[in-house]
Amino acid sequence: MGGKGGDSPKTVSPEPHKMEIAVEKILSLEEEIEETKMELQHLMHEMWKQIQKVTDADARDLLTKRYLEFKPWKVVASELDYSVQHIYYLHNKALEKLRVHQSS
Repeated sequence: MGGKGGDSPKTVSPEPHKMEIAVEKILSLEEEIEETKMELQHLMHEMWKQIQKVTDADARDLLTKRYLEFKPWKVVASELDYSVQHIYYLHNKALEKLRVHQSS
């Protein structure tokens, strides 16, 4: 019954080269994520600047809630005390106002 003393299983450690590749990939992905976050921040700032040009406060509020705060239509409607259907109408009007300010 007694086996040899060296029969216990050995722990297998990952191949150092594979580990190095995995770490490099993680670092590369982290860098890509950071670049994407910076791009998103830039785009949101540009959008904020365009929205601020809209003189109608309700239209500006609607656009901010939807496109900068990413709120669902139902929430925007509730916060502005309108029906969702009316919010769609106001949204179209707000976009028209935004287009007017972009072309000027």
